[in-house]
Amino acid sequence: MDDLWLAYLHALNITVYQPRVSLALVPTAEVAWQRLATAVSSCQACDLHCSRNNTVFGAGAKNAELLIIGEAPGLHEDQQGE
Repeated sequence: MDDLWLAYLHALNITVYQPRVSLALVPTAEVAWQRLATAVSSCQACDLHCSRNNTVFGAGAKNAELLIIGEAPGLHEDQQGE
């Protein structure tokens, strides 16, 4: 993430965690996305799992440098899985 984004997020009082790991240990975006999808599909950390039909990931580039997570999905998002 470049310095301009970090400055912008800092101005918004948003904390950014940037792990320092060897790139050889970082999975490709596709592999990481599949691992996340698998973990979310079996998640029971909140009561949302009792009534959901689909897990909702949204849309966008899987290799983006920034991921924004919003609120819980509504009925239409759950039906569409997006």
